[in-house]
Amino acid sequence: MSRKTRRFRVIAGGRCAGKQCIALAVTAMTAQLQRFHDTIEQACTAIQGHVADLATDWDTRPAEFWQEVLTALQALREIVQPAIAYSLCGKDEVTTGFIAIRYSLMISIGHVGALIDQAGIEVTSYRSVCRSKQVQHLQRRQWIVQVLRDLTQEVEKALDLMGPKGQQQCVDQHRKHQREVAALLAQERKTRVVKRRRRGNGC
Repeated sequence: MSRKTRRFRVIAGGRCAGKQCIALAVTAMTAQLQRFHDTIEQACTAIQGHVADLATDWDTRPAEFWQEVLTALQALREIVQPAIAYSLCGKDEVTTGFIAIRYSLMISIGHVGALIDQAGIEVTSYRSVCRSKQVQHLQRRQWIVQVLRDLTQEVEKALDLMGPKGQQQCVDQHRKHQREVAALLAQERKTRVVKRRRRGNGC
C-alpha cells in the first residue's frame, strides 16, 4: 500500500481501498462546499434586505438601522472567514477535483471578505451622521448602498462556485483525472510487459 493510500481512513470501518477513500474525499469536499453555500446564503439575506430597503428612497435611516447592517456584516464575516481559509489551505486538493474551482473561489471569496471590511468601515464612519440631510452625507449614504450592492453581487458569484454547478465541476475534474491516471497506469503496465518479453527473448 502506498504512502498516499495509507493517509486515508474510514473512521467507522477501518482501512479502505485507495479508490474508495478518494471517492469519500470527493463526497466530503462537495458536502463542505454545500455547507458553506447554505450558511453564507442565509447570512447574506439580511444584507440584501437592507439594500432593498435603502433602494426605495434617498431618505435617512436611524442609527439603529445602520447597527443592524453592521451586525449583519459581522455575521457574514464570521461565516466567510472559514471559507476563505478552506480555499487557501486546499486540504481537499488530494481529490484533484477541487482544483476545478479552487482559484476562482479564492479570488471571489477573498473579494467578498475585502468588501465586507470596506462596508463595515464605511457604515461605522457614517453612523454618527446618519440623520444628516446635507448633500455630502446623502452622497455617502448612496456610496454605502453601492458597496453593499457590490458585496451581495460578489457573494452570488461565490455561491455559484460553491453550489451544485461548482460541485459538479469538481466531480467532473476528479473523474477526468481518474481516467488520465488509469490510462497512464495501463500504458506503464504495457511497457513493462514489452520489456519483460524482450528480456525473455534475449533482446
